[in-house]
Amino acid sequence: MAPMERQLYIRDPIHGNITLSPSEFAILNTQAFQRLRHIRQLGLTDLVFPGATHTRFSHSIGVMHLAERMLTQVFTRVPESLIARGERPRMVKLMRYVGLLHDLGHPPFSHALEDLFEPGFSHEEMARRIVLETEIGEIIRHYGPREGVALEDVVNLLAGRPSKELEFLKTVLSSELDIDKMDYLQRDSTYCGVQYGFFDLERLLYTSLCLKTADGLHLGVHESGIHALEAFVLARYYMFAQVYFNLTSKILELHLKNFFNTLNLRWSTKVPEFLMQDDVWVYTLLKQHAGHPDARAVLYRKHHPLLLETEEHLSPAKERRFAARLRRLTREHPDWRLFVSLASKDPHRFAESRVLVADNRGKVFSVEKISSFISYLKKINQFRLYGPRKLARPVQAFFGRQFH
Repeated sequence: MAPMERQLYIRDPIHGNITLSPSEFAILNTQAFQRLRHIRQLGLTDLVFPGATHTRFSHSIGVMHLAERMLTQVFTRVPESLIARGERPRMVKLMRYVGLLHDLGHPPFSHALEDLFEPGFSHEEMARRIVLETEIGEIIRHYGPREGVALEDVVNLLAGRPSKELEFLKTVLSSELDIDKMDYLQRDSTYCGVQYGFFDLERLLYTSLCLKTADGLHLGVHESGIHALEAFVLARYYMFAQVYFNLTSKILELHLKNFFNTLNLRWSTKVPEFLMQDDVWVYTLLKQHAGHPDARAVLYRKHHPLLLETEEHLSPAKERRFAARLRRLTREHPDWRLFVSLASKDPHRFAESRVLVADNRGKVFSVEKISSFISYLKKINQFRLYGPRKLARPVQAFFGRQFH
């Protein structure tokens, strides 16, 4: 009889005890993964919500944990004809690896500065390179054969290009109903000290399904879980409106981005150099340039105030009119130092992402046909202008009452 594989545990404030295999524990202790301890999940949000100091490190472990929970539940209801029983343990292990590694390529301050990669490059591509070019790849090559996991499948899924037979796993990791969002909504809500991001995770997992359509397998929900799905969507909506698009967080991000642009700094696409770039590296750089107005804004919260903001749900026509006036303002007053934020997010892009709902007879519907609540939820679409306080009245007069 083969000896039992040693199990290790991590105590997580969101999910409780999380089990790690020896291969996962080995990955956790690599330089590349330990770097995530110094990449804050919510960028500069802790300057508004002081508790929001949690990192991509803990979030990644949480997503790994949910990968197994989600697939284990889904596999209890999926027929052998769709996913062979012998393939399921391999898929679970593969998905645990991908959940653990999916944020490996995030730059400092996460999404706030992601567009400082060179054009066409993404954090997903960086994650793929890190796995292939560091000891993480060697760990997976070592343990993978006994677990039925190929390194090629891991990196392809990380890059969003899985083989045809693994397409279903892509929707589990990245869709409008995925384990990434299920973890970060509750984790972010907990650490920010707000209630907006909580939903019935247990019910949503329990009612999740693997559904067959004309173009393959998709993650969906049984109709008995529709209210859990609605709560999930509402949690996401409120977190964007109240936390992710917080007006102070946004101006701090704009100051930080402008600091990088004025110094002509970009993220390296070379793995060894990129791994040295984390939040601590950026703060050190800011302190070295403490006289720079944007550095001071971030270091000491000496940011520009809000001068004007539009309604939260601008229609496309109003958005075009506002953008046209903004272009005119820029032409007529090029010396005005203004920062512009467009908070734009559709918290229920289901028509694009195809979140499906199945009834007891196995008939599949789009979620909008089942939930009138979701079908009526509006997209967040809001402009904000920041700048020196003395420009408040001139800016507001320029745009007129229709926009504030």
